[in-house]
Amino acid sequence: MVAEVTQQADLKTPAIIPRLTPMAMCPMAAMCKGMMEKPPPGFLTVLPGVVLIALGVLIFVEPRMLVWLMGTAFILFGIALLMMGNFLRRLGVHARNT
Repeated sequence: MVAEVTQQADLKTPAIIPRLTPMAMCPMAAMCKGMMEKPPPGFLTVLPGVVLIALGVLIFVEPRMLVWLMGTAFILFGIALLMMGNFLRRLGVHARNT
């Protein structure tokens, strides 16, 4: 073992070959890193809770509104799933080409 280390020192090659970490391979790593460095303001983190409470009160006041809210939610979730599927499809094409 000592001989190997001495031999590598003579060759001036690194003893350990650096490998890519999962974060380095992730295509969204830069975006996630930016989001962690600049967290959203406090108001934006509380806003979804306030909106959900307001919608709950509206449903108690006018129960027929639940149908409209569920329809809107289904449409928005459908659009989100289409966008995610398109992103994953493009990501797969990009991975196959590299």
